Amino acid sequence: MLKNLRNPGLWLWMAIVLAVGLWPVITQRASTREEIFTVLLSVVLASSLNILLGYTGYVSFGHIVFFGLGGYVGLFLITAYGWSLWPAMLAGGVSSAFLALLLGQAILRLRGAYFALATIGINEAMRAFINNFE
Repeated sequence: MLKNLRNPGLWLWMAIVLAVGLWPVITQRASTREEIFTVLLSVVLASSLNILLGYTGYVSFGHIVFFGLGGYVGLFLITAYGWSLWPAMLAGGVSSAFLALLLGQAILRLRGAYFALATIGINEAMRAFINNFE
């Protein structure tokens, strides 16, 4: 880990991500803020999927479920209960982590196609759960 911190390319990428993240604060344009926010969300999602796929070799089709659940819980707490942004984001992250802990204990024991099918099942279960509210 410490060897990676000495890599100048890593520091360059971290500086670029920081500059991109701070650019909307500097320009004060709402459209720029939304575009940068979408890009940074995609970077976080791709990085988390890269950790799962790259280091473990698991192909996850239900990875977006945890990402979407955190966003849904956070937005629900903001709109329904008037929470401020930071506690709602923390609650969304905790709810996703809790669901991942519960499901991960069973699903991460599976290998290969069984793991992929189980993640598809999680995705479909969440879709059915969301469609139940329409």
